Amino acid sequence: MTKRSSKPTPSQALKLSLLAGAGAAGVMGQDAAAEIISQNLNQQAYNVYFTYSGGAIGTSNVPGAMNGYMFQTSKFWGHTMSGTYTGSNTQVVNGGPLALDTLIDSASAWTGVWYRQGNVPAPNQNGFFGVRFSNGSGGWNYGWVDVQWLGGNTRFGMAAVETTLNTPILAGQTTSPSGVPEIDPASAGSAASLVAGVLAMVEQRRRRRVVPTGSVVA
Repeated sequence: MTKRSSKPTPSQALKLSLLAGAGAAGVMGQDAAAEIISQNLNQQAYNVYFTYSGGAIGTSNVPGAMNGYMFQTSKFWGHTMSGTYTGSNTQVVNGGPLALDTLIDSASAWTGVWYRQGNVPAPNQNGFFGVRFSNGSGGWNYGWVDVQWLGGNTRFGMAAVETTLNTPILAGQTTSPSGVPEIDPASAGSAASLVAGVLAMVEQRRRRRVVPTGSVVA
């Protein structure tokens, strides 16, 4: 009396593997990670600048730069962050420095010029400032810069920009998300059904091909 193997044939195993892989691919969506670039601007002067153009961060005094400066009038220090030449091309989050990991996006309180004045000595306004740069067609690249006011100078330290238009960034964030693919709920159900159907088909064929125990094979 002989009993045939209940294992799928190599051909069946290969088909099952391919179909299962295709199903898994259908479940996983495109990588949702955007790209963040960062740079230490390392500027300390009366006027300092932060630019984003052509996918690169810079420090030039050009139209569209974010300008930070500090000035003293009589007994008062003034702290200013502004988009140079025109506030509509580059803007800053109003209200002053942001805490680490503060979300910077379209819902932030944007303004062309942020200004604060205080009594001598110069008030400590160190922290992250949220900025955004216009692409000229209604889109924005969001970013941040670490600012310090040191005596009569302003210092721009680390800065970062999200290169994907209209994509939020967190204050202090210098690297893109891990890139774990998103799960597409619409595809998940159909992929699972496909894999389950293939498994059922293989099992049914296996049962048909097994010779019952007790049968005589000539």
